[in-house]
Amino acid sequence: MRVRLAGGLLAGCLVLTGCVGAAARPGSLERVAQTSLVLDANGRAVAALHGPEDRTAVGLDKVSRWLRLAVVDTEDARFWRHGGVDWLAVVRAAARDLERRRVVEGGSTITQQYVKNNYVSGDRTLRRKLAEAGHAWGLEQRNDKRAILEAYLNTVYFGQGAYGVEAAAQTYFSTGADRLSLTQAALLAGLIRAPAAYDPFRHPRAALARRASVLARMERNGHLGRAVRARAAAASLGLRPGDPAAAAPAKGRRAQRSEAAQRAPWFVGWVLDQLLDPADRRFDVLGTSRKARTDRVFTGGLRITTTVDLKVQAAAERAVAAMAGRRARNPYGALAAVEPGTGAVRAWSAGAAGRTTPGSGG
Repeated sequence: MRVRLAGGLLAGCLVLTGCVGAAARPGSLERVAQTSLVLDANGRAVAALHGPEDRTAVGLDKVSRWLRLAVVDTEDARFWRHGGVDWLAVVRAAARDLERRRVVEGGSTITQQYVKNNYVSGDRTLRRKLAEAGHAWGLEQRNDKRAILEAYLNTVYFGQGAYGVEAAAQTYFSTGADRLSLTQAALLAGLIRAPAAYDPFRHPRAALARRASVLARMERNGHLGRAVRARAAAASLGLRPGDPAAAAPAKGRRAQRSEAAQRAPWFVGWVLDQLLDPADRRFDVLGTSRKARTDRVFTGGLRITTTVDLKVQAAAERAVAAMAGRRARNPYGALAAVEPGTGAVRAWSAGAAGRTTPGSGG
């Protein structure tokens, strides 16, 4: 058994050496897909535009100190000291994997997790683990630790469709990543390993136990005193579910959250028709093809300021609903408010009684 284990360790070291030499890439952090916002004339959120992943990236200085500590203590306590790979942990894991002829142990650092999520396949194979280690080593040679941690926190999945810390903070607590308390941060940090298993909405007891484990790690690493850890572990989950996209910042302040994605759908559709049309040269900065423009608009984290006024829009929708409600048959109405002299569209509403979404009327 000892010979086999020593042979596995040696083989793992040799393969790792070759992997690092050949795969010291990528050299830069990948652009993060972010949710774009359509804003009214006063900077209020009208609609959130996003692709498969709903995300708003934030700088590391906009992430609660408690969350940064909790994530590092839980996922990679030596993050600030290693070079992207915890070689002892990787060799130990590789030896076990070679012995069992399958991947049975992890050992991934935060940098390796970032690489796995963005650059290599998700297959549980030894080859993938070695490639992951090589890429992580190369990434750390060319990027600052803070930049890597920031990229990781903006891309990691926290469950409930929330990618990144800002979306997670809004999804579970209706707050920003910069305002997370110790108990909130510990809960989110605990979700990273298994978001479904520790989902606090579906499995509150498991979530509480996992949060307690995170708090214990923080205490062991000297970031919490015993009394503080005990009080935090005894606290309730304190969940306040919210909408991550609707609460993204707009013009230096937090946008209004109430049903932002449901506002002015006809107007938003008209705006998108212009932005995505390659024939409209005003927006060539977005790209010269519909595909390029679609990618930029739905994943570029844009802030699209428009002429619509949500107060006027609300009045228009009430007027349309009242007018449509008075009609006995085919209750459908429409209203467009255009500012004289400038041509600015301040409101646009259409639809059947009680419904104002495109295509809802006859």
